[in-house]
Amino acid sequence: MTRGLLCVLAGLSLSAGALAQTPNEPLVQTEEPGTIITRTLVPATEAEVRAILDDPYTFVGFTPDVQSMDVQARGRCKQLSFVSRGLFEPLHYSTQRCPSAGGWRETLLESDSFTRYDADIQLLPVAGGTHIIYRLSVGIDLPVPDLVISKNVKRSARLTMQAVRDLILRRAPAASAQETTPAEPAESSTLH
Repeated sequence: MTRGLLCVLAGLSLSAGALAQTPNEPLVQTEEPGTIITRTLVPATEAEVRAILDDPYTFVGFTPDVQSMDVQARGRCKQLSFVSRGLFEPLHYSTQRCPSAGGWRETLLESDSFTRYDADIQLLPVAGGTHIIYRLSVGIDLPVPDLVISKNVKRSARLTMQAVRDLILRRAPAASAQETTPAEPAESSTLH
């Protein structure tokens, strides 16, 4: 149902158990209806994780529900326009994705169905790797119970973080061996 990005640590309380996590399954918690926090630990540096997640196309490739995306550069930010699988019909929405001190923040610009869409990704370097903390808060203007929305957001966030973790596990050693930087993305492009 959704895909999204990014979390501000000041709003999160990290438990000792979450920080002691090993690179296994992502830890998924419901903060309130429609708001999910997912944490995972990967054995890669913050720079390696940032290099992988900086490209919106790479990140959206992890999300099971996005059908298409268009990216427009807006200074340091990017405007992302999506078509995403919905419960009854595709959802159309646009967000603004901007870098933040510890990751990225994405906020809703316009939508035919979303009343709220805030996503944050926070990267927290720790001994032996990086914690990725993904907070996604969604509200939908459809006749659907909050429980159904939360269940779908939780599923999407878990699958997204599993895919992020799996790609980083495959790519991080190769990324640290390279000394080149990734190419700049085109000003405007579309994923289908």
